[in-house]
Amino acid sequence: MSTRRNIYPHIIQDPDRCFGQPCLEGTRIRVLDIAIEYDRLGRSPDQIAESHPGLSLAQIHAALAYYYEHMQEIDQPIRAERELAEQIQSQLATQ
Repeated sequence: MSTRRNIYPHIIQDPDRCFGQPCLEGTRIRVLDIAIEYDRLGRSPDQIAESHPGLSLAQIHAALAYYYEHMQEIDQPIRAERELAEQIQSQLATQ
């Protein structure tokens, strides 16, 4: 039995989808993916919608709103992966 939860308008969290990370309902697009496109790549919500034709602007704005309300929690895996990559690079450099 799935423990899917609607945690925000258009946003769900389900351990069986997107590794349990918040994602847009009816898709496998994580909130994090939208946030990266907007915040890190500098794309506008309209540009994001153009590259994801199945998404509405309401979904994109909901993802961004959820991201900014939960930024530290959502960014934590990025920081952890970056730290792991730096550790591996450091270990490889000393071999």
